[in-house]
Amino acid sequence: MTDRQYNPQYLVILDYSGTLSVEAPAFGRPDNLVRALAESGLAACGVATPAVFWESIVFPTWDEAGKTGVGFARSMADRIAELDLPVAIPAAGNTPSRPERPSRPSSSKLPPASIAEAAERFVSMYLAHSRPEPLWRSFLERLRKDDRLAVIVATDHYAEATPAIVCYLRDWGIPAERLKNDAAPTQPPPFLVANSADLGFWKAERPFWETVRKRLPYNFHHIVIIDDFGFNEADVAGYGMLSRVRERRIDTKAVLEDVFQTGVSALPFLTQRGDRRRRDALHERVLKTIRKFEGLLALHRVLG
Repeated sequence: MTDRQYNPQYLVILDYSGTLSVEAPAFGRPDNLVRALAESGLAACGVATPAVFWESIVFPTWDEAGKTGVGFARSMADRIAELDLPVAIPAAGNTPSRPERPSRPSSSKLPPASIAEAAERFVSMYLAHSRPEPLWRSFLERLRKDDRLAVIVATDHYAEATPAIVCYLRDWGIPAERLKNDAAPTQPPPFLVANSADLGFWKAERPFWETVRKRLPYNFHHIVIIDDFGFNEADVAGYGMLSRVRERRIDTKAVLEDVFQTGVSALPFLTQRGDRRRRDALHERVLKTIRKFEGLLALHRVLG
């Protein structure tokens, strides 16, 4: 295929966390999170409970860490050092088998290197848990082989996620690369990973998609987005409420239509916790979404 021949007719946008990676949000479930905090060493740094993790660490740093290259690990380490969280010190005479006296809190600062190492271990555990769901693999391979399609994996995420997602896709034999803010168009493009941390904007914001448009300057006949719109994420502070999910879907669709000046079809990928634990239910939900996508694309090709 030569550069001149490549002229995709359809743009396919795939959400990552909660859609392609069904397990990524599951990492934030209380039981999984408490275990990861302990095993990574963050609990020893004072971040021992989901409440402290979300309310004291993630929420206050998300706006910066999710839209800059600072990264999840550094944002956590800096925040922990700033807060000087109390660390549990075992009382004298206690043993693991006989914790007779309550541990006493200490506000002594831990060495910055110890905090940084714990944060890096936690992020490595999170990314290892955030691999794409194998049930999507054959679908992604078909998308890769269809030269009528351009494919974007779009995500609001930390900077460390981009190389991880690119690596996971390449492990499946799918060419992928990071979409950078200053990147010039390439033809034909591989799967492009568009991350808020790289672009400096959330994917619900217009500048995010204007950057994508510069990289893919084609007159698409139609756009299809497959996204959970936050429904499958950890249900913290009402993030996955249906009203908010609908609002995100409407807002994202409107932004895409305005930037690309074409029609947009949004296919919500909504799972229940039981689906994620039962392979047959998850398999059926993935297949149902793929069938909807293929039927929609076939209809537009006939009408177009």
